[in-house]
Amino acid sequence: MTVAVHISLNVTDLAASLRFYRALFGVEPSKLMGDYAKFELSQPALVLSLIPQPASGGNPINHVGIKLDRASDLEPFESRLIAGGYSPQREVEVECCYSRQSKVWAADPDGTHWELYVIEADAPTRGVIAPPPLPLSEAVSQPVLWTHRLGGEVPATLPQPDASVDEALLEGSFNQRLDGAAMSALLKELRRVLKPGGRIRAHGLCASKPLPANGAKLPGPAAFVQRIPVEAEPVAALARAGFAQVFLEKLPEKPNFIASGVELREFLVTAINPMADSLDVATLVYRGPFDHAQQGAQRFERGQRAWIAAEQAAALRYGPAAAQFVFLERVESEPGCDPADGCC
Repeated sequence: MTVAVHISLNVTDLAASLRFYRALFGVEPSKLMGDYAKFELSQPALVLSLIPQPASGGNPINHVGIKLDRASDLEPFESRLIAGGYSPQREVEVECCYSRQSKVWAADPDGTHWELYVIEADAPTRGVIAPPPLPLSEAVSQPVLWTHRLGGEVPATLPQPDASVDEALLEGSFNQRLDGAAMSALLKELRRVLKPGGRIRAHGLCASKPLPANGAKLPGPAAFVQRIPVEAEPVAALARAGFAQVFLEKLPEKPNFIASGVELREFLVTAINPMADSLDVATLVYRGPFDHAQQGAQRFERGQRAWIAAEQAAALRYGPAAAQFVFLERVESEPGCDPADGCC
């Protein structure tokens, strides 16, 4: 039933991308227009389409999908999605990518669009390539993501409005040749565009100590690394930028590489954009395992109720120590009762 996996990429320079994929696959595109290109491979079974788009600083994936043999092959996918409570969108004999297609669209919880499709015939125009908009009830719930990848441009100002992004991913950004001022400016912009309580994730390669001046020659994709910070640098940079709950989520025991006698490891640091101060109060209990826990000036005694600002509690709830606390449901207090006095 399945013919091939399909990936559609947004590209900023179609000619440059064609040179790369010709070299990668060793074949010519099966379809080439001024505003569209497609490679079809049998080994591996892959259909890759390239769609010129202006640079956005976001994820280059336009959509992913599966090419099928017959229109009837769409039905099991559509039926399973409906049974699972999702709302797939069916299109019949629409013009898309210089062909006439029947298809089913669906979006996963992170907003990645999947296209299950069958090609009916060729068509003279490109038609509609972008995935259809989600129904309003689903679109509202989709998280807003922003991604920067190693080698990508770092804009001085991000186009996103204040407090509009749920999560930011820095994929190799600390391995780009950015000086301290440029990285600080980027993190400051991310503080601005992230929602209060929004998350930042920084992923890359770090060193156990500074590398020699001649640097390091690394294998495979790591060869594109332009600089390697010492292990403490990403954590310190996020903390200096004002992020809260900074947590070194990944640092393997064994190094991924050893270069010039220096251990190099993959790292992942997560942090939260702090909440604004509020008069709202939340109640929580520290579970343990220690007799108390400390967060800044706030001390939590094991097994005892504590009261903190609701926004601070929200950041704690989604931080790495969340399992150590019980977050009690809010109960309306009696008139004149102050939670800080322990009366509710």
